[in-house]
Amino acid sequence: MSNFKSLPVIVALLLNPALYFAQMPVTDIWLFKIKKDTSANKYSFVNAKKINTGNRYNNQPSFTPDSKQLLFVSSTDTLQTDVYALTLQDSSIEKITDTRESEYSPVMYEADKISVVRVDMDKAQRLYSLNKENDFNAGLLVNFNDSVAYYGWIGKNDVALAVLNNKKMELQIFNLPSQQYISLMSEKAGRCFGSITSGEVCYMIKTTDSTGTIMRYDLQNEMTAEWCPALKHSDDFAITPEGNVWMGYNGNLYEWNHKKSEWIMLADFKETPGNFYRLAVSKDGNWLALVTYQGNKP
Repeated sequence: MSNFKSLPVIVALLLNPALYFAQMPVTDIWLFKIKKDTSANKYSFVNAKKINTGNRYNNQPSFTPDSKQLLFVSSTDTLQTDVYALTLQDSSIEKITDTRESEYSPVMYEADKISVVRVDMDKAQRLYSLNKENDFNAGLLVNFNDSVAYYGWIGKNDVALAVLNNKKMELQIFNLPSQQYISLMSEKAGRCFGSITSGEVCYMIKTTDSTGTIMRYDLQNEMTAEWCPALKHSDDFAITPEGNVWMGYNGNLYEWNHKKSEWIMLADFKETPGNFYRLAVSKDGNWLALVTYQGNKP
């Protein structure tokens, strides 16, 4: 499972979050069971099911490390979002937060601890932790930064932050115990992050509006390397348990083939569920979540 999730904003909207939240798009989350033919390295995606909250906005899916639940955020056509948890076994849905603030990008980074980007009442975007033992009351994780757009965990002590700095998206690696950070890149950071079993951080550099490169950063050795070209016109990717990169475009799901150095189509979802952009794969490799949208891509 990728522990990296993105907040649904772009740089212009970060300058004035109210512009975005006044126009919450209509999005749905679809679940699929993954079946893999290991001999042929082929996948089939079955038992399609749309998560039904009754709300118009359902987004940022993230599987828990034990692959038993799916965390996501949901909202009606109001300006406020909360965190929900879907239990995969029985499809029951639990509302985790019920706050005046808006929470985004939920990730279970430790047992019973969920990190979120919260849009506080002063419109600042900060990284918080929700602790089940404390009835999911929020505690601030990063003290100095109030412009967090996206984030992703690197173990338990380090987190990658994409923050707005002088109207540019800066990528930082932040250490929680020391509350210190290093700057990895000053601009052109993509909105999606991933992780692989080696512990490396995966992120995207946007070269144009439609193209980019997925990079790998080794925190221990402080080394950066190119991994693969991003699928054109796509901003979101997921890392499978096998360490493969999945992306979507025009209703199709693709996988990067390192041996052939090309994107291979895995599935056609144009009919069901339709166009999608965000995606998540469970750590056990048995579940796929897709976020669909109506009209133009959010």
